[in-house]
Amino acid sequence: MQQNKVGEQKLFKQFGHFSLALAIGFTTLNAGSGQSFADFKKSQQKSFQSYKDERDNEFNSYLKQQFKAYEAYVSEPLYEKPKPSTIAPTKEVHIKPVGPKVSIKIQLMPLAPKNISKADDAKKQAAKRRLEKEAMIAKQLLEQKRKDAAKAKKDAKIAAALLVAKDKAAAKAKEDARKAKLAAKAKKDAEDAAALAVAKEVAAKKAKEDERTARLTAQAKKDAQAQALIVAKEAATKKVKEDERRAKLAAKAKKDAEIAAALVIVKEKAAAKAKEDARRAKLAAKKEEAARLKEEKRLAAIIAALKAKEKVKPKYVKKDINFEFYGSKLGFNLPQGIKKASFYPKNQKGIASFFDIVASSEYENLIKDIKTTSKDMNLNDWGVYLLVLKLSDNIFAEADDSKLMSWFIFNKLGYAVKVGLAKKHIVLMHYSKKIIYSTPNYSFGKRKYYVVANYAKGSVGRLFSYKQDYPGSTKPLDLSLRELPNLVSDTKEKTLSFKQFGKTYKVPFSYNKNLINFMSTYPQADYDVFFNAPLSDITYKDIALGLKKYVDGKKASDAMNFVLNFVQKSFKYERDNQQFGREKVMFAEETLYFDKSDCEDRAILFSYLMKELFHVPVVGVKYSDHMATALYVPIRGDKVMANNKTFVVADPTYINANIGMSMPKYRSIKPQSYIIVKKN
Repeated sequence: MQQNKVGEQKLFKQFGHFSLALAIGFTTLNAGSGQSFADFKKSQQKSFQSYKDERDNEFNSYLKQQFKAYEAYVSEPLYEKPKPSTIAPTKEVHIKPVGPKVSIKIQLMPLAPKNISKADDAKKQAAKRRLEKEAMIAKQLLEQKRKDAAKAKKDAKIAAALLVAKDKAAAKAKEDARKAKLAAKAKKDAEDAAALAVAKEVAAKKAKEDERTARLTAQAKKDAQAQALIVAKEAATKKVKEDERRAKLAAKAKKDAEIAAALVIVKEKAAAKAKEDARRAKLAAKKEEAARLKEEKRLAAIIAALKAKEKVKPKYVKKDINFEFYGSKLGFNLPQGIKKASFYPKNQKGIASFFDIVASSEYENLIKDIKTTSKDMNLNDWGVYLLVLKLSDNIFAEADDSKLMSWFIFNKLGYAVKVGLAKKHIVLMHYSKKIIYSTPNYSFGKRKYYVVANYAKGSVGRLFSYKQDYPGSTKPLDLSLRELPNLVSDTKEKTLSFKQFGKTYKVPFSYNKNLINFMSTYPQADYDVFFNAPLSDITYKDIALGLKKYVDGKKASDAMNFVLNFVQKSFKYERDNQQFGREKVMFAEETLYFDKSDCEDRAILFSYLMKELFHVPVVGVKYSDHMATALYVPIRGDKVMANNKTFVVADPTYINANIGMSMPKYRSIKPQSYIIVKKN
């Protein structure tokens, strides 16, 4: 954008010496507005007086010095390369779950009083229906836990009955072993008695035979002796066989006794184990009942807190300036004479003239009211920026006058803000320590001042401005959103749904449309602003309850993969330029609101859910054309190193991927940077 380097400076000098022709022109210009040039000069003379704030004397003198030319630069874009237009999903795969079973605990931020609200019967009814719905969900959870407790009690009774049966079986086995031992002894005694009787009978027969053979002849005696020898041999053989049989029976009886004793020991151990199992089951049932009662009380407290969080409509008093600011009706009284300020003439003198009139007014109460409103609404720097611009636009219809008014207010609030001249129009510039991407900026020494109003609109070109800041106003514009503003609730409802392994899951939630509108105005700040911003309580509670009923009782890896799939599949993939016509990083709240999102939006939402639901350390993983996340968890898979720790990749854009799976394209690429997600 070419321009005469001294063009603006010559213009300043020309307006220092009014020619007759210019005087006629100004008279004609102001005739229609009811203010002559003479009146204008008169108003200027009245304003030139000593100021209440000594800084204003010093600064007004400085404004009258010659402005210098500054060249514009436009901050680099967030991504070096365009993000992928489409991302092919991978195949759904069941993996072996690891880790302990989870039970999500829903913790909300302390309820802050809100002084601004909108009384709307329809919205109150919607809030009532939401509370009834939450109560019904809590009741269902309670009923399910009661059923689980009843089942645990029944299992404990069965285990106790089994223990009694096992005790009886062990006693019977012991008695059987004793009887077997007695039977074996009785059998042995009977066999010994039978053998003795046989021996006596043989001896008796032998004695009779001896008497008979004595009367026989010598030959007969010889035959008898031979026959006796044969009988003795047979008896000896029979005895040997009997001894062998008895030995075998004794060995078998001993073995049977050992087996019976071992069986008794096994049964005793089984009985002891059954008794221990029954004890543990009873203890687990008691713990589960205690946990159920505790959870029931906690949910009841949440519902009671939400019911108690009634918004009282403040008494509205009409003031000089009244307007609506994200649902809140605001009013401000203006100091007398402040509307006389005007950017006239349209050069450096016009800036000094405007400052002189406003600085001479009773502006202190206006600045005080702005500070009070900002505190009541819990506005961060960006919220203050929007409030001041809205107020200034309502004071002055002309854009240049409005910008000069904003400049004056920002300086009085302590912000380092400058104005410049470009083509006879005012340019408002804010000092920021961090980069505001795709935004024109100017260097004043080592500081960069950003034309925030021209975010994603291109360069302003060369402008003329001053180097010195307003005395004592050095505060940079900080876009961090660590706490959400207190905005009037314009509650809407939405349901997200997705499929996992053929089954459909639904997660309903509520959100505040005023908060969505506030977030939509944000320029592109550093990623840590978006990664470390919270979800609203109403939205987080609904999302957490919706996920809790599906993941409670699952092992940790299964539960976290379920949440990963929820973020992957609940939204359509579309790049920002297609959806918004520019690059736009969304807060987690916005990602839930919009039906479409791209990689960094999902990474921001997923990292917040991991941090809040599972208390897992997480980082954003930035590539030249993609954003993923990584978790500090003991799970196998693709890994990255951040802060000297090993993190496991989890990609919320890679549909169906489990934790540990990177897109093939990025497995061998080292990430450009990491975004640290801070703990609350």
